[in-house]
Amino acid sequence: ITASDFKVYTVEELISEHQLKDDDIPEDRFPQYEKKVLMLKVSTKNISDTEQVLELYNVNMQCATLGWSSGVNLNWFKAVNALNPKMSLQPSLKSNESLTLFLPYMIYNHNLSDYGFDNIDQLKFDLVLSLYPKKKLIQLNY
Repeated sequence: ITASDFKVYTVEELISEHQLKDDDIPEDRFPQYEKKVLMLKVSTKNISDTEQVLELYNVNMQCATLGWSSGVNLNWFKAVNALNPKMSLQPSLKSNESLTLFLPYMIYNHNLSDYGFDNIDQLKFDLVLSLYPKKKLIQLNY
C-alpha cells in the first residue's frame, strides 16, 4: 500500500477539486464548527496468488503532536470515490489487481487549539495501518 497526494482542504476546496455536484455533497451534521478535510490517495496491488480483502475501515490518520486521531469519514469517502466501481472500505482484490482510492478525514476546530487548527498545514500526519502486534504507519507530510 502506498499513500500520496496528501493535502489539507476546506470543504469548499474539496468540492471544487473533485467537481462534486450538490447531490453528491454530504450533509453537514455539525455546521456550528469550522472543519477541514485531510485527504490522501492510497494505491495498492495484490501481489499474492489468491484473492485478498483490504480492510481500510481500520486505517486511521493521526497527528502525534496534537494527540489527535480519526477514522475515514464515510460520507466524504463515498462522495470523492463515487466514480470508482471498486469503492469500498473493504474491497476484494484478485491476484495482481490494483486499486486506487481517496481517503478523507475530517478535523474540526473544536478538536484542536486555535493554533493547531490555524496552522494545520504545518503539522505532521501519519496514516496508521495497524496497532497490534506492531504499529505500522506511513508518514504523510514529513
